[in-house]
Amino acid sequence: MSFRRYPAGCARWTLRYCGDGRGKLKHDEAAALISKRPAVHRLCYGVFLQSPLWISEDILAVPLLPMGFEPEFEYVVDYLCQFHGVELSPKDVEVGLAQRNQALPVITVIHFHKSSATPEQMEARSRESLERAEQIIAWATGDRLTEFAYITVNKDTYFRMVPPHSRRRTRLGFGNTGDDLKQSVDRLREAANEDPRFAFAMSLFADATHEPNPLFRACRLFTVLESLAYSLKGEGIGSRRAVKIMLGLNDGAKSLVQVDNRQISYDRIEIAGRLRDKFFHGVPFLASDLVEEARQVFYLIEHYPAKIADALLGDCELALARWANDASPARDAAKARSGM
Repeated sequence: MSFRRYPAGCARWTLRYCGDGRGKLKHDEAAALISKRPAVHRLCYGVFLQSPLWISEDILAVPLLPMGFEPEFEYVVDYLCQFHGVELSPKDVEVGLAQRNQALPVITVIHFHKSSATPEQMEARSRESLERAEQIIAWATGDRLTEFAYITVNKDTYFRMVPPHSRRRTRLGFGNTGDDLKQSVDRLREAANEDPRFAFAMSLFADATHEPNPLFRACRLFTVLESLAYSLKGEGIGSRRAVKIMLGLNDGAKSLVQVDNRQISYDRIEIAGRLRDKFFHGVPFLASDLVEEARQVFYLIEHYPAKIADALLGDCELALARWANDASPARDAAKARSGM
């Protein structure tokens, strides 16, 4: 995480005029709220709000001017010229640029703090509240927010950008590039075309990778695995056991991590399944539910849930690839059940 101090001065005015639903909120009043310190601002694009919205007493969402998409339009112009020899007429350019006016609407979601701290501490304290606010905004607008910057203000002003895309990819095995990668892609596509259940699992996986809360992401990733292992379930074999059979982890899905001078060993499938049951079905999950030596995993759940989610991400990628390559016991069981 990298924070940079921002000097005084501004480049352009970005606030829209609007009312907040509790009486008219004038332009200068909205600007005063945005300028209030200390606070953490999460700037996002992708949703349109007609007016500021108080999510709670300390969280305010304010619509800003749309970002537009002039760089994207210029990219298309260059693409047409380079690969198709097409040069747009002045009228085509005018029409294209006119479409940018309301493109990529922007809002700022602000969490006001009662006391100052370092920018890292303030952002960490705000994360859960801001994510909850974004979920409510997504429900209200029907769209998904994409964050692109954090502004943290105490006695100074700090900012950090959030790049929208990443080159990060977990490899499924050696040589998973070139022809090998193309074959994997072809098999994934064919499997999704042939089997709607596999297509559904792929959709669940795509949604899970966009989940910002690492604990919820772990639960979603377990659901991906469960959706693939459905044919292995039966009398005496529940979801967690079926997932382990599918992954070839009959002796347990043990993971070992070291954090804060603690060495924690846990069964990631067992824990993720219990967490999913807790959040989805309301099944209690207490330390007393585990044997004493396994209870240390609660430290991981409370402080480092991303460790669990990252481990499950690899399990999902492997399970999807094996299914597509017709090397999954779950797919064999599914074929046997359907009489294929």
